Amino acid sequence: MASTLKVNTIQHTGGTTGMTIDSAGRILTPTRPAFKASINTTTGRDTHTSVQTTPYDTVQVNIGNHYNNSTYTFTAPITGTYYFSTSQNKYGKLILYLYKNGGVYHAGEFLQDSGAAWEHCTIATIIDLNANDTIQPKHKLVNNSSTQYAWNGGSTTWDSFSGFLIG
Repeated sequence: MASTLKVNTIQHTGGTTGMTIDSAGRILTPTRPAFKASINTTTGRDTHTSVQTTPYDTVQVNIGNHYNNSTYTFTAPITGTYYFSTSQNKYGKLILYLYKNGGVYHAGEFLQDSGAAWEHCTIATIIDLNANDTIQPKHKLVNNSSTQYAWNGGSTTWDSFSGFLIG
């Protein structure tokens, strides 16, 4: 005998679904803020050794439209705990940063330089944000007097910046 799942839906005042819970305990929150962006450009990836904003210009996911791919900034729509990750292919020595409201919150150094080879690096963290707080990915090439690139670019595969509201 097949069992039937019961579904309960909680709607926003405007009528859109805010949450669905089925009798198996699965929860769907289709309007929970989340985004994922990648770098399409290759311009500027090798021209600096100071801290620069990383140009995650191509959006694959942007639930709620809280990520701006012109300023490369996520703005928290509500107070809560969020998860963020930035991941880049690099050639040379690189430091990755996540800035909260204009100041460094989290960073990772990737100072191994294997010579003529691309390497991948990732940083991730959990951050408590208030509504309207901002998160922005940044990077710094560490001058090693040889060819270096802060990101690969040119596709949605190699470099990504993503985040979502945990709760």
